[in-house]
This record gives sequence, C-alpha cells and structure tokens, in this order.
Amino acid sequence: MVLKDDDIEAKGFDEWLREVESRHALQNQNIHLLENTDRLDEAKLRSLDSTLKKVTAFMKKLKQIGSAQSIISLLPEMEKLNLSKYLDEIATSVCEAKIKIAETNAVVDLCVKVSSTYVNFPELLLSEFKKHVPSKKADKISNASKLRVDLKLLAELVLNGIFKKEGLQLLGSVLSFLVNTDKTEHVNVSILLPLCKTILFDLTELVPFKIKRLAEESKRSIPKDLSSALLTSEQKQMIAKLLYDYYISLIHHLNETRLEMNKIQKSIKRQERTK
Repeated sequence: MVLKDDDIEAKGFDEWLREVESRHALQNQNIHLLENTDRLDEAKLRSLDSTLKKVTAFMKKLKQIGSAQSIISLLPEMEKLNLSKYLDEIATSVCEAKIKIAETNAVVDLCVKVSSTYVNFPELLLSEFKKHVPSKKADKISNASKLRVDLKLLAELVLNGIFKKEGLQLLGSVLSFLVNTDKTEHVNVSILLPLCKTILFDLTELVPFKIKRLAEESKRSIPKDLSSALLTSEQKQMIAKLLYDYYISLIHHLNETRLEMNKIQKSIKRQERTK
C-alpha cells in the first residue's frame, strides 16, 4: 500500500501525539507512586538483607551501569536489600553514570524506585546533581557530552516528581546558564537540543512548528493538559521565553554567518576573474 502525502503527515502528527500521551501517563504514574507509597520504617528495613557481601556486590554493579538493560536488571535485586546506609553512594553513582540520552528513562525508573522506598533519597540526589551541573555565571562546562545527558535527566527527574521546587529551580538555573553565557557563538545548541527534541512540550507547552502546521491543516487540536501539571503556567512561560529567545538569537547568528560567507565567496570569485 502506498501512503498519500496526507496520510504520511497525519501519521507524523499521530505518532507525536502518542509519544506525548505515553510520557504524560508514565509521569503521572510515577508521581502517584511517589505520593502514595509508604516509605520503609525501621521494622521493614530490618527485614531486608543487609549482608555486606550482597550489598557491596549490588553497589559495584550500580557503579558500572552503562545501558538501559543493566539498569533495569538491578531493580528486582534492589527490592531485597537494605540500602539505607548507601544512599549517598547511589546518588553519586547516578550522577556519574556514563549513559546515553536514550537511557535516561531507565535511570528515572531506578530513581523513582529508590525515592519511593527511601524518603531522603531525592534530597541527596539533588545535592549531588548540584555538584555536576553549571548554574552560576562563573561556572565552566568541563564535559559538554555529559552535560547534555545530565540536563535531560534533570528535567525528567522534575517531570516525574522526584525533584520538587528546588529541583525545578536548579533546572531553570542550568538553562539560564546555558543561554545567557552563550549569546554570540551558540556552542551550547548541542547541549540543549536533546531536551528540546524530546520533552520541550512537557516543560513549556511549545509545539514543534511541523506538528503545529499538521494540526492546523488537519483541523485537529493539541490538548494542553498533556504538558506537566507540576509546573505552573508562569514557570512554563519563563522556560519557553528563555529557549525561544535563544532560538531567535541563533537564527540571527546563522543569518550573519551566511551573509559573511556570501561576501567571502564573492571576494574569491572577483580574485579569480582578475587572475
């Protein structure tokens, strides 16, 4: 069967909408879990295995996570262990994990599981995160590839209810740093892009230009309630304006570069004609 152009475009819109709906449902599921799960008390903790050999073996595996499958495989084992004395190490392992963008969802699953069991884990994780991401004007980016993943993970931890107000403030500070320290060269585009391509709507209600056009052409609406309910309208607008201003600045930069390249090309052609 050959798809017509209209069918292909409708499929693109439907696929985007399904992805948004799926993320929204999972975020709500995790938020509900974190809000309604009873954390472990002393009696329950004592019933879990705290054998040094087993706990040490688990922590060693955690420090070596490098794929979504390896992260998911740890969850059943984690449920049987008393890790209350190792939460700092778990937080450090999460922040130092060498993972790819596609594996951030698995790390979120792990963090939801730990946070639903140990009430103080989110605070420890946020404290560790602050050591790994730039948020002040004087900070430097030591590893852009790692920051690209950290930014996406930080946003996911906010959207899934693990990080509350202070986590959202940290996300805003990191985004502000990336935008406000890069107003001319736009070298931070590659750091911001994975977040913008995947969860921009969740954070801001901004719809990709292509999807907006498809919705208008097919006379379909995009439900606003699919964006995160954890952010207020004002917070969404602030993030949207920050990123949109950066986008406009990038367009101006590219146009200036294009004009400069045209001048150089014309100059080269003139030199060739005079030879």
